[in-house]
Amino acid sequence: MVFRAANNILHSVTSVRVQHQIDHSLSSEARAAALYASATTFLIARPEAADASRFIGGIMSVVKEYFPLDTEPVLARALCGLLIRDPHQSVGFQLRHIVDRLKQDFVEVNGRGSVQWWVGLVFRHRKFGYMGLVLGWDKECRADEEWIETVGVNQLPRGRKQPFYSVIGEDGGTRYVAEENIVPLPTAPNEKGEQDRVGWSNVHEFLINSAWTIEQTFSRVEVDEELGRAWFVPSANTAREFPGDTESYTLVALNGADTLRCHNISPSALSALRESFGNETRLYGEVADGEVAEFVFRNSPWSAKSVRSEMLIVKLFTILLSQQYTFVTSIDYGRQYLDKLSLAFTRALSSNERSVGDSIFALSFVTPTVLRVLHAPLHCTPAILQSVRNAWPRGVKAESKLGNGCWEFRLKGFGYFSAEKSDEALVPHVFALLRTFDSHAFKLVAGVPIGGRSRNKDLWIFTSPGTSKPPSHTASPSPYQHTIESETAYSPGVLPLQL
Repeated sequence: MVFRAANNILHSVTSVRVQHQIDHSLSSEARAAALYASATTFLIARPEAADASRFIGGIMSVVKEYFPLDTEPVLARALCGLLIRDPHQSVGFQLRHIVDRLKQDFVEVNGRGSVQWWVGLVFRHRKFGYMGLVLGWDKECRADEEWIETVGVNQLPRGRKQPFYSVIGEDGGTRYVAEENIVPLPTAPNEKGEQDRVGWSNVHEFLINSAWTIEQTFSRVEVDEELGRAWFVPSANTAREFPGDTESYTLVALNGADTLRCHNISPSALSALRESFGNETRLYGEVADGEVAEFVFRNSPWSAKSVRSEMLIVKLFTILLSQQYTFVTSIDYGRQYLDKLSLAFTRALSSNERSVGDSIFALSFVTPTVLRVLHAPLHCTPAILQSVRNAWPRGVKAESKLGNGCWEFRLKGFGYFSAEKSDEALVPHVFALLRTFDSHAFKLVAGVPIGGRSRNKDLWIFTSPGTSKPPSHTASPSPYQHTIESETAYSPGVLPLQL
């Protein structure tokens, strides 16, 4: 019966020639899904069939184009695990070979793989405390066995398989450092408001002690004294050698009713998202070491605009912005089957990034007369609520607290048959909100139309200053802004005995 059902599915999507024309009423995605379901069913029901190779070939082509995330959980773990058992080992091993080929076909978007930090990063060594500058990286330790044994690489918590970085210290010494020992600067302020920062004095030390190396590797240096950060911008030659270190793009898509898909997201951001979403998800999968990852949420949050769906979006922005990503825009080109919304982020590693410690909150326009405040930071809540109360020209009819950091406001409308007056009030309302928020240093980051584009429904994401701001410094021009760009790549040479 199962075999017959699979056969019927396959025939139901076969192109039927009518008057020498092929009926394309079904989409290519639907045909692919039907082929995938029927071929998989054939393998489970009759793996000994003579044409099993044809089914495996069909599965490979469909999974590669439409369902790449199924490679590991469905094909490798479920099907291969089932078919490798006697008496169908030959079919199982054939499928295993196909799975291995599929994994090899996945191409990294920017060549970085699991590498978290970038060339030009200024950091503090977690164990030895010196300040260093990243010159290059390897996806895992490339030192010889004698050096690995001498310094105890295998005794590190993440061992030799983690990324390692070629760096120079402020003293000009070169080192080879494990990723787990790199703490990027500036750090977030502690409870006392203290912050480990980078300034021109630190840059001066690097340039005095390692001028030739820096000139061969970087084109310029950017310093922001107020934010306490510096970035050495890779030269053209260095950027070609270490792709993705000058700018890294990420795509995040809301798919179907319950799925969030991430492309080319850093391992640290992915880990933070998994921790933040927690029990909200019922399934999680990734391929190619996290190059593509999917979160499947409980209870279909994207099926309708709700407080829960909006809070998930706020969590997404909170994590990505804390990981130094910047929202660029929503895009339509390249959206995949059932994608409702695709958001582009970039991690441009320059000094104009937002300040470490900023908080995220959102305004949700639910209907023309209902507005929500979501995820309001405690120290900014009074200013946010007062701004919302004062912005609408007719005032607020009622307000209620929905939960921790969430409020709902019911605005006074213009009555029936007054749509024109309501429309006229919308643009002044927009400017009143933005101007008032700007006076409190709240910055609009993005507008995210969860339920589709509408002129009276939207979700605005804002940043607000953190609880403690670093002291302000007067930035002064530096004679080191323009260093010579060279086509000669830096080679770290002999590795010192230090991790």
